[in-house]
Amino acid sequence: VESCSSLIEHKDGTLEIVYWVNDFENSTISELEELIGNRHAA
Repeated sequence: VESCSSLIEHKDGTLEIVYWVNDFENSTISELEELIGNRHAA
């Protein structure tokens, strides 16, 4: 099973590791990508 992790820095400076495996629903990953995209656009 493939997996992926990402380190996300929140606006308050805290860090969070997000981890998922590729058998999650595609919408879950799409939502995460949208959140990351929105953060970079801000």
